[in-house]
Amino acid sequence: MIHHLFRDCPFCGKNHGISLTGNQVIRIASFLKKQEKSIQDEFPDLTADQREFILTGICSECWDQMGKEDEK
Repeated sequence: MIHHLFRDCPFCGKNHGISLTGNQVIRIASFLKKQEKSIQDEFPDLTADQREFILTGICSECWDQMGKEDEK
């Protein structure tokens, strides 16, 4: 079964979502409680954008924009 995680991006304010399996939802809940490993190690099956969204709620568009501003 597919689940959806929706959050408002703290930068643009738009509501964004990602699709997750039931197993991923369970693993995320456990990870957020303990955070014993890095999110990259815990979720290699998710993209960097998905992992960032889970941790901070920042959407990929805003994350990309922040990276461009850092390059200036």
